[in-house]
Amino acid sequence: MLAVTVACLAAAVGLWSDPGALSRMLVQPNALVALLVADVGLLVFRVVAVVDAYLLAARERPPPVRGRWRRLGAAGMVGVIGLTAAPHLASAYYDLQAYDLITSVFTGADPGWKASGRGGGANGVATALPGRVTVPEAACAISAESLPVPPGRSAGTVWPLVGRGPRVVVEANQLTSPLLVRSRRPGDAFRPLGLRGRKKLQDFFVDEKVQRCVRDTVPLVVDSLGRIVWVAGHVLAEDFRVTDRTEAVIILKQEPI
Repeated sequence: MLAVTVACLAAAVGLWSDPGALSRMLVQPNALVALLVADVGLLVFRVVAVVDAYLLAARERPPPVRGRWRRLGAAGMVGVIGLTAAPHLASAYYDLQAYDLITSVFTGADPGWKASGRGGGANGVATALPGRVTVPEAACAISAESLPVPPGRSAGTVWPLVGRGPRVVVEANQLTSPLLVRSRRPGDAFRPLGLRGRKKLQDFFVDEKVQRCVRDTVPLVVDSLGRIVWVAGHVLAEDFRVTDRTEAVIILKQEPI
């Protein structure tokens, strides 16, 4: 008991110093599998307890017991099992949904977001936007919200051009939906805001003095054609800037988790 108390206190101190640690831990695939196994184990335990209680009551019930009451008792047991199982099944369902999302964010044994190397294949394709995508390895979430330009207004006056920082506004009609969030790939290139020509993403990172150890964790927002729309937290692509002719926009945000 003392060991459990000490462990709980240590966990509480850790969460106090880093409140996001628990959320980062729970979005790991292994943690989700452990939660699912624990949930199923607890469900089996509770169902066995309900059945055992019913059988014990049936043995101690004074005879004679009519068939109708016996059937009602069995139906009651089934109802109790259903009520007991419902929250566990709902939890297991959402756990599986979360696992499916996380494993679609990081495909393969080496997810491609780690600073140790990018690996191959799909390499870090997360999920579609608009919506909100959590990128645990980058300790951030990327969100996208689609908005129309108010009647009688120009997009440039409603949303002044901001090409850098954690929030940018992009021209929705220039995109090919859906948007995706992924890590960098060999050969990535785009046209940074304000530049006339294209530049390799690797060269952009070098010019911006982005440290090597974090380059593989920088989320990239791309459209379905693979074009880089936003190097999250760094720069917007020139091809998707808002103009006076813009009729609809998508607001992209990067938020820490």
